[in-house]
Amino acid sequence: MILRQMVVDAVVLEGRSLRDVARTYGVSKSWVAELVTRYREGGEAALAARSRAHHGDPRAMSPETEERVVRLRKELTDLGTGAGAQSIQVHLLSRYGEAPSVSAIYRALQRRGFITPEPRKRPKASYVRFEAELPNECWQTDMTHWQLADATEVQIITFLDDYSRRVMACEVRVSAKGSDVRDIFQRACRDWGTPASVLSDNGAIYNARQRGGRSGFESDLLSAGVLYKHSAPPDLRQGRALAPDVEGTARQTSRRLARGDATRARRGRRLLHPRAPAPITRPDDAERRLRITRQSPGPHPHQSTAPSTAQGRR
Repeated sequence: MILRQMVVDAVVLEGRSLRDVARTYGVSKSWVAELVTRYREGGEAALAARSRAHHGDPRAMSPETEERVVRLRKELTDLGTGAGAQSIQVHLLSRYGEAPSVSAIYRALQRRGFITPEPRKRPKASYVRFEAELPNECWQTDMTHWQLADATEVQIITFLDDYSRRVMACEVRVSAKGSDVRDIFQRACRDWGTPASVLSDNGAIYNARQRGGRSGFESDLLSAGVLYKHSAPPDLRQGRALAPDVEGTARQTSRRLARGDATRARRGRRLLHPRAPAPITRPDDAERRLRITRQSPGPHPHQSTAPSTAQGRR
């Protein structure tokens, strides 16, 4: 700012030529002329440095596209299905033939207040990534608590194929027991074949690790030749990388189902009746209730295809 003022003073107050001032201060003649013009039009305030950034970013998301993203976010949330940036991108491609990147959609949702950034509580090194390479290579299972619109407490048991993300079985119980898990798993095996492995948490309905024994579900898996994998107990998670945790995909699937049920319950079309729970015994029925339609499916994050298509690759 001092140099700018000295250059202008030399021209305006001392009456020196632009060429002479430029030579004296080691700057270009055009820059001196620009400063003098700005000073005569706006005074000393006009000599402040100006941003050289573009007035607009040609690659920025258009207002129309951002409105589509927001509208889809609200629509998918109301249906109870996945409403993240990746799901929104899939639906945009299906409806309009084009879509911005996942990161651009995420930033748009963040700008509009749909996403609140939260710092990670665990370092990335503590996570163990796993991904099945074939259908029926690994099933994930989890039990999720949920409260219906009339305050009835229910428990949702879900079996999910890790490769295709297809719902192999999903049933609702008022009080889930170990025998329910065994029955649901056996029916799913009759419909879809026996998986090579099963992954669960350390819930009492799945294993008896904390009781120092073996549950009926573990015995069924052992007799069927199915490898049983489970997450590490909390007391073993300190100071080392964690074992695979199923607090993700299977639980999210159950909660999406429950959210969709709660939405329909508010509209007077409850699917899970509190007095006589109707078990969801078929994967197609679970997918229908989760609003995973064949026209606009939510793809596996790493398979880029519908669950039913990926499951048929076996």
